Parts: sequence; C-alpha cells; structure tokens
Amino acid sequence: VTKLPHRELAYLTHKDGFHLFMKVFEIISDETPNHNPDDFTEALWLTPQEVLERIEAGDTAKPDIPTFTKRFYL
Repeated sequence: VTKLPHRELAYLTHKDGFHLFMKVFEIISDETPNHNPDDFTEALWLTPQEVLERIEAGDTAKPDIPTFTKRFYL
C-alpha cells in the first residue's frame, strides 16, 4: 500500500449542517489513485469549479459535495 501525503481538512457532523458524519481529507499527488473498480465507475481530475458546474448541470453527486467543495476550495 502506497501512503500519499495528506491532511485532514475537517471532521463534519450534523452540527455543521451536513447529512453525514465524515472526515474530509486532501491528498496532493500527481499519481492516479488506485481505486477499487467495484466501488467506482469512473475517476476524473476536476477543479472545484468544474465539480460544481457538473453537479449544477445534472451530474449525480452526494448532497454534501457542493457544500464542502465551496467551504474548502472557493
């Protein structure tokens, strides 16, 4: 298992206005993540603005993704 440099951005809860309890991590790497193909249908490199634009255009996403994207990256 390759360990990549990362940092924890937050531990979010209902008190923060989120639907789920979650830890949000940021990984900075030039390598493509080795994801489990049984859990994901595709992987994309997108800027935070591109993520929001795709969701606004109708792409399916977890409901908290726009909120934490705006909170941490815009």
